[in-house]
Amino acid sequence: MIPDPLDNYKPSDRDLFEAFMGRPSELVIRWTYKEIDKDKDIYAISHKSFLEFWESYPTRKISKTKCEEKWRNRKLYEIKDEILDHIKKMKDTRSWKEGYVLATTTYINQSRWNDPVEDSKPMKKVWEGGI
Repeated sequence: MIPDPLDNYKPSDRDLFEAFMGRPSELVIRWTYKEIDKDKDIYAISHKSFLEFWESYPTRKISKTKCEEKWRNRKLYEIKDEILDHIKKMKDTRSWKEGYVLATTTYINQSRWNDPVEDSKPMKKVWEGGI
């Protein structure tokens, strides 16, 4: 297999100047399209992982567009599994079962997947454990 010359290629200032003046080399053109394709791939991966997050979140789904933008900008698609595991654990907690669920924007802005999951032990009744 012949290695692609673009694998280690980074355009020099001279290459970029020539491209700006309307005389781009073939390598600069191919490098530009490769970078665009890379961005499209990242957008697709980010969008798919965000939809998984959005579907798994129980309630209070607010501002989907802003959430997705923050998801992509903070590269949360790289830690999607960690976030989805945290949401799954939080669904079993008492506070989430009682309806105290954060809005999606708050969850993302405050990086709440880093918070410890509270124990979901049932509360003791007043008369339990007495003498």
